Amino acid sequence: MNWNRVLLLVSVGLGFAAIAPARLGVGSVIRPLHLATVFAVQPSETAMNWGFRAVLPAQRPKGTLSEEAAEMLKQQLEEARREKLAMAARVESLQTQIEQLTRVLQLNPGFAVRETTPLPVDGIQSDASGTLLKVRGGSNISIPVGAIAVAERVHLIGKVVSTDALNSRVRPIVDGGAGELTGVIFANERFQSDGTTKVLQTVGDQSRLIVKLKPAEGGLTLNGISSIERGVDPSTVLAPEEGMVVRLMSDDWPRSEQMLIIGRVSRVIDTPNGRKVVVVTPAIDPRRVSEVTVRFVDSSPAGGASGGNGPVGRVAP
Repeated sequence: MNWNRVLLLVSVGLGFAAIAPARLGVGSVIRPLHLATVFAVQPSETAMNWGFRAVLPAQRPKGTLSEEAAEMLKQQLEEARREKLAMAARVESLQTQIEQLTRVLQLNPGFAVRETTPLPVDGIQSDASGTLLKVRGGSNISIPVGAIAVAERVHLIGKVVSTDALNSRVRPIVDGGAGELTGVIFANERFQSDGTTKVLQTVGDQSRLIVKLKPAEGGLTLNGISSIERGVDPSTVLAPEEGMVVRLMSDDWPRSEQMLIIGRVSRVIDTPNGRKVVVVTPAIDPRRVSEVTVRFVDSSPAGGASGGNGPVGRVAP
């Protein structure tokens, strides 16, 4: 028996019954049976699609990503962008340090200096004279008393006043017990907005100003009085201005450390006697620094105790 033919005949009969006049009362019963029979005999493409859509999830167009994959890719791109920016900043920082160290060597050449790798500062200690920075590294890496602590290779932080096997203690230049410093200001050198120094090539004036600096109350700045050098016409003395660079030029500090950066001129005050009071603010606060490099003249046979032209060493922490 051909069941498909039987179903077809039944479907036709039910179809006629479904369109029968309403007064016969059979349409409401027969019509659903007719539709079910048609669906069973010859399912339409629309009906099949409806069934598939009910069972299967919606398909994404080719070449598109899921929300999870797109979010993951976005995060990876953002991380790569941050790493690129950090690397660029690091390269720029190293270039700046090289330029500034080159400037120091130009102003004060000819000394073989050993320096440590950057050493952590473990906090501030008090003593009878003021405050000291506790630096992780001492006689175990050959740091002597009198060595000089710097930040970013060129910014003067202070002097080592004591050491033990594992630690050194540094008195910051802004501490009340640090004593007097002599600084020099050059006419053609300024601090830039990013904190680095720059020699202004367009300024031909090579004049300079000597300032005697003492720690100010509060330990944040150094106040200095301008000093006229012997044999210099007072009318030709450099007038200090805000933003000028102040460098170390003190006879009681190691010769190898001359021309390190003390800070920037942050204020100039006129006095009745015609001299200037110069307020100097360190570019890096010596009391808030997180790490320092310790420098000292190489006393090995290669370098010579007097700091000759021996090779520059590097002390591992």
